[in-house]
Parts: sequence; structure tokens; C-alpha cells
Amino acid sequence: MIVFLCLHVEIVFVFFIVIFFIFGIIRRNKSKDFDLEVFKISSFIIIAVFYLLISFYSEMDYSLIIECLDGDFYVSKFINLMKMFILCVFGIFILFFYFVKDEGFPYFEFVLLTFISILGGFILLMANNLMIIYVSLELQSLVLYVLPIISFVSGN
Repeated sequence: MIVFLCLHVEIVFVFFIVIFFIFGIIRRNKSKDFDLEVFKISSFIIIAVFYLLISFYSEMDYSLIIECLDGDFYVSKFINLMKMFILCVFGIFILFFYFVKDEGFPYFEFVLLTFISILGGFILLMANNLMIIYVSLELQSLVLYVLPIISFVSGN
């Protein structure tokens, strides 16, 4: 129960990322308004995860620090506040980029990779183990290696 309480936002976010990935595979060539559908679903994911963070933030006491998975992760009110800040910044970036992107830019891949980078940031904020810190940094750095390649290949 405590593990789910500690990591429930990340578990739901991973679930949303997998569903978003499956949606992209299925609907990629079947819809002419695919970017608009991606925009709507990414907006829903950002709002849902932000709502989970706010609900968890409001239930916590300022002095409460939750330790889970034998001390590998810590969650406090400040960590949840920082997660909300990261989600707001990247969420505004994702939603704003829909309106300024060029024709032919792979918006779905951009949003999916940005969600994975946000997940890496969430894990990095909670990590208390060097191996978990390394994995979360690698998760973010792999995304940041791929994003410029997508921009270069698409010709933008």
C-alpha cells in the first residue's frame, strides 16, 4: 500500500505513456487530423497527472517524508511541488509547440519523448539511490539525444 502511495503518480504516468504509444501506433496512418488527436490526448494526460499531483500534495503534511522501496525513493511536499513545476513547464512547452510546428514535423514522437523525459525527471527528484539516479539521468539523456535527430531528419 505504501509503495503505491509513494509511486502512484509515476505508475499512472507510465500507464498513460504506454496507452499513448499504443494509440500512436494504431492511429498513425488512419487519421488525417492525427496531430490534433495527439494534442487532445496529451492535454488530457498533462491535466490528469497534474490533478493527481495536486491531490497528493494537498493530503501531505509539510513535515511528512514518505520513504518507499527500502529507502530508494523519498516523497515530500517539496518534491511534489517540484514535480508540478516540471509538469507545468514541459506541458506548456508541449501544448505551445503544437501551434508553432511546421508541416510534416513528427509531433507524436516529440510528445512521446517529452513525456518520457518528464518521467525521468520525476524519478530523479525522488531518487535516493545512485543506481536509480543514473537510470533516470540516462532516461533523460537518451531522449535529449533523439529529439535533435528528429528535428534534423524532418528538415526543420
